[in-house]
Amino acid sequence: MVSRLHLTDDGNGLYFDPTQYRSIVGALRYLRFTRPDIQYDVNQVCQYMHQPLVSQFTTVKRILRYLNGTMNYGLNINGGLATSLTVYAATDWAACPTTHRSTSGFCLFLGSTMVSWSSKKQAMISRSRAEDDEQVAKGVLKVSYIPIAYQLADFFTKSLTTARFQLLCSNLDVGDPLASIAGG
Repeated sequence: MVSRLHLTDDGNGLYFDPTQYRSIVGALRYLRFTRPDIQYDVNQVCQYMHQPLVSQFTTVKRILRYLNGTMNYGLNINGGLATSLTVYAATDWAACPTTHRSTSGFCLFLGSTMVSWSSKKQAMISRSRAEDDEQVAKGVLKVSYIPIAYQLADFFTKSLTTARFQLLCSNLDVGDPLASIAGG
């Protein structure tokens, strides 16, 4: 989903039907299990289930319009023997303007097929990397530098420009499977 989404509690009034908001957002939460392209935006609107504002419902409608235009999209599964397991992870480092908490995301590939992904606001503010550094020192984790252009996990942690969103959709093999068969 192409967005520069930064929702906050300041808005133009409470949405008149919070039950409708919760119902639609609840359905979107289930849909994101097969549509990683909406994961980030759905996580953002989920944060306002307790007291949704009109501006946040406008964002929900934008997600629904995006889904209407991309009904055939999904996760493409590639055949072949998968022998490698690769994980990309990222965080936005305290980008939430109200809580200053980070959003972490990852995607897991079996061969060239993405088989798992997640995006979640961290429960606490971390002030140290000591535990991670310890795991790297023990050899449990291997850390590799990934240039920003190839950081696939950004898909789950940040608002993206149109070009970056489309590039990551392509790299994650999210799209219309019928278009690739038809040569489109």
